[in-house]
Amino acid sequence: MRRREPTTYYAHHSGVGRAIEFYRRQLPAGTFRLGAVGLGAGTVAAYLEAGDSVTFYEINPAVIEIAQNTKWFTYLSDCRHRGAHCAIRLGDARLSLQRELAAGSKRGAETVTASGQAQGGPPFHLLVLDAFTGDSIPVHLLTAEAFETYLACLTTASGAAGKVDSRGAIAVHISNRCLDLEPVVRALALRFKLSSLNINAAADLDNDIQYSEWILLTNNEALVRELSPSAAPPETTKRPVVWTDARSSIFEILR
Repeated sequence: MRRREPTTYYAHHSGVGRAIEFYRRQLPAGTFRLGAVGLGAGTVAAYLEAGDSVTFYEINPAVIEIAQNTKWFTYLSDCRHRGAHCAIRLGDARLSLQRELAAGSKRGAETVTASGQAQGGPPFHLLVLDAFTGDSIPVHLLTAEAFETYLACLTTASGAAGKVDSRGAIAVHISNRCLDLEPVVRALALRFKLSSLNINAAADLDNDIQYSEWILLTNNEALVRELSPSAAPPETTKRPVVWTDARSSIFEILR
């Protein structure tokens, strides 16, 4: 059976797949902590093993209902069956993360789980941002202020959450037929002095794998060294586009 295989944009050779497998090799078994903005079918949960933790942030209750209906998808139920901690936060991802940071170790009451005790939340080794493939994107999740929150959710060398990161990474899914999000993410990398790796993965339609574009942002030197050979050359022809809560325009990034 192929139910353990991550498909579509999450294949092993995708940017997010490579980042997850890096951390799972580097960390002791059962300690990997993943955050994901955007649930979809929960495909990324296919990577987790016993003791690992994933927290999804999803604003649409219908998406949560579908992802947890084992008639259609089994990524979440299989993840929990393997002994990984799988939680879902219902609501705006940015606000949910801000509340969790403010509450420290306290877990949000809005967690939705099929069974078992809810666990998860910052600090994360990897935070996946996957909410930008549609024609209408949540711009407020790609502003400088939003990334201040994301960086505060990443684990540091001490294992705690903090803005000065040396271990964690952010994976941004920028595949979009109408919008070129690369200049926006590159501007964020420059603003926060992060290394950025553009990883484009080829499609394999026979195995339900689609072409994907991911950008990894990190100050983890080991991660940069390992994945740099797989990264696309840096974009130099387009100027960075800075989005803030006070100023943003999708007209700047239309294809």
